[in-house]
Amino acid sequence: TQFDGERNIKEIEYLKSVKHPNVVKYMDSGEWLKDNQRFAYLVLDFISGETLEERLKREHTLKAYEVKQIVAGVLNGLKYLHNREQPLVHNDINHQNIMLDLSGNKPIPKIIDFGYARFFHNSTKVYYREGLNPYYLAPECFNNIFSPQSDLYSFGALIYHLLTGLPPWFKDLSDYQKDRVKLEEVLLEARQKPLKIPSLTNSSVPNPERNQLLSVAQKALQADVDIRFNSADEMLQALNGEVEIEVKSKQSNSPSPKEGSENQKNRKGL
Repeated sequence: TQFDGERNIKEIEYLKSVKHPNVVKYMDSGEWLKDNQRFAYLVLDFISGETLEERLKREHTLKAYEVKQIVAGVLNGLKYLHNREQPLVHNDINHQNIMLDLSGNKPIPKIIDFGYARFFHNSTKVYYREGLNPYYLAPECFNNIFSPQSDLYSFGALIYHLLTGLPPWFKDLSDYQKDRVKLEEVLLEARQKPLKIPSLTNSSVPNPERNQLLSVAQKALQADVDIRFNSADEMLQALNGEVEIEVKSKQSNSPSPKEGSENQKNRKGL
């Protein structure tokens, strides 16, 4: 699944073709021989900074204005990837794969790690979810269906994680690491319950920016793709307060992953 029809490594070919300030920059690639085996190498532009995972380990949660600055950059990167002539779906948006470039006056978020990226028109047979962070996976991804909206679901999980310190519908899955099927069952069962929106520690202090971010996350995290944001551009407008955020149905009433995957198949057919 990591090779295209000409036996080129997909991740390298994707990175050669993308250029955006919020996406990691390709520098060089090639092959070398060792012990009669061929190895590939990939060189990316050095980023002087840290991942969001490292930032969260240190601070646990981020302030709303920081989150908005970070996720706006990430969303601009996703908009670029999704609006290409051949839409590119990252498929692995999470706190580990966003780096903050701290070399300038302001942190610049950059999307990294394109090992699971695929063109939207690719067959679902090339989708491989082993090793992906299950907390960030859209429901349809458990049925090997992916689309730009799957990235937006993961993006909603990222917002929630940055604001609350935990992924949405967090469950301790340490007992199921050797049983991927059971792990996914436990996680999907947890998602049948309404998403918890934690209140501020000091509820007497209004924080409209935080509430707006959580509303964006809540809509992005709907299991039904028809209720989610249609595009990164629409999500960016909601993030900037340019469009009203409306969630038409409760999360607990959302369809099963199988139903969600059928909707994705219909959209792909179009």
